[in-house]
Amino acid sequence: MQLKLPMKRSVAVALGALFITVLASADQFDFLVANVSLLQDKAVQKELGVSESLRTKLNKHADWFNGQMKQMDQDLAAARKKNPKAKPSGDKIIGLQKQLKSKVLAELSARQVLRLREITLQEAGLSALLDKTVADRVGLSAAQLKSLRDEWSRNEKKADAYGKEGGKIEEKAIQPVLAKYGKSQPKDKVDAEKRRAEVQAALKKYEPQLKAVQEKINALGPSFESFVKKTCTTDQLSTFKTLQGPTFKGA
Repeated sequence: MQLKLPMKRSVAVALGALFITVLASADQFDFLVANVSLLQDKAVQKELGVSESLRTKLNKHADWFNGQMKQMDQDLAAARKKNPKAKPSGDKIIGLQKQLKSKVLAELSARQVLRLREITLQEAGLSALLDKTVADRVGLSAAQLKSLRDEWSRNEKKADAYGKEGGKIEEKAIQPVLAKYGKSQPKDKVDAEKRRAEVQAALKKYEPQLKAVQEKINALGPSFESFVKKTCTTDQLSTFKTLQGPTFKGA
């Protein structure tokens, strides 16, 4: 049975300075950094030794969170009948996420929270150093943290630009197919498959250009890694490696 915790798993891990009630037996750093969304992964559950009874407790908290979010959606729908421009409360959502994290981590042992923190840092990779909580533990100065964040931001802008470039290439590639069929819908499965094959064939002609764009995006990762190694000291990188703990091999 898989945990129903609602938050998604991603490279950009939600670390933020959340207020967490810290158990005396555990390190506050572990509570602040541990990403509870990773508990959705069965391999992570196995690594932490999540028992059936514990899983039941965690799912109960997830059900509570989902219920709160559902109620927010209903309230928003009602509000939009009076004001179409009504927006969801970001602060309330963040508050609910904080409560969920606190509830979930309170169910785990200090050892389990620590291991979850280690896996969190492994999943985040060097991007975890952008978080002040992690940066402080590693010993980065304010100047070093700013340099890393600035470089990350530059890479994000480049990735966005490359992504748009790739999008334009794809649009150019499939435009003849779109023009051919216009707004008409496929007559049947055979017709749908024929159109899909034409789109794939059209994209294949532009494969070299699309591959070149993807390679530029992929290169941003090693570029940031090199920047981190130039910006951080050997001791700081060693400390970060230690914080990541033993390699999590997954499933």
